[in-house]
Amino acid sequence: MEFFIRKNSTLPKLMVEFINESRVGYHQTAQDLSGATITFSMTYEDTGIIRYANLPATLEFDASTGGYNLVYQYTKKTSAKPGRFIGQFTVVNDRGTSVLPVREVLYINILESFVDSSTCCKPFKLPGVTITPSNTVTPTPTPTPVTPTPTPTNTPTPTITPSITPTNTITPSITPTNTITPSITPTNTITPSITATNTPTNTTTPTCTITPSTTPTITPTITPSQLPYKYEVGGMVPCCGGSSVTQFIGSNTPLNLGDIISVNLGGGIKCYNIVNSPTLLPPGTYSPIFPVVNIYLDCETCIVTYPCLIT
Repeated sequence: MEFFIRKNSTLPKLMVEFINESRVGYHQTAQDLSGATITFSMTYEDTGIIRYANLPATLEFDASTGGYNLVYQYTKKTSAKPGRFIGQFTVVNDRGTSVLPVREVLYINILESFVDSSTCCKPFKLPGVTITPSNTVTPTPTPTPVTPTPTPTNTPTPTITPSITPTNTITPSITPTNTITPSITPTNTITPSITATNTPTNTTTPTCTITPSTTPTITPTITPSQLPYKYEVGGMVPCCGGSSVTQFIGSNTPLNLGDIISVNLGGGIKCYNIVNSPTLLPPGTYSPIFPVVNIYLDCETCIVTYPCLIT
């Protein structure tokens, strides 16, 4: 049995004829079905992971056949992810529990659609093309290290030509005392010639290397008592399989039926599907309160962050 619907569509309705089959087969009447609880669940065909569990469904009378149809009408949220799924209806009344359909498998095909009001004023993403966000690091201009090249500095050193510099010594005149003052013989001082040598001066250009600092990611600490929304959730089904649990849950945002949340109930963070409407608690002290880490569109997205543990 194949059912087709476009992404983000609410029509057509998913309708399955209700036949409670026994050994000989019979139809239940409207009186038999009064007060029955009818839900709809959907899993991925290839992995078996629950997409949605126990969504409210209805029962409608079919005048053309005189029988009843199980009906689920998709919302934009439940039809938001294209793919191929397997669906089942569950009917619980005083006679017992029926899971339909029985003889066939209900395949649900959510097809890609380019007609989507949510795509207004933004580029359309082609089917099958996943844009992976990349952390682009803004390059910090780092001066390229320049190997200091010895730059010969021509320091003009005057060449002193050795010359005999006569020392002009004034011989004092002989005074009337007839004292002979010995004359000082000029000393020829040879000044060595200084040859100008181009001595390379190693001029080191300082290189300012900016070392990028790694900014640590600060993980906020969630204090349950400070969370504005506190709920008693009477039905949380693990996305990886298991029994439903009931707990006090705290959240920064309102919680709704069908939300996929990640929360640590002890033993690590796991993904849960809220299958019953959460009950908002009045102000007061409740213990323990488990804070919601994040809210996801579906179990598959949550499990990517917090994988199922293989035991």
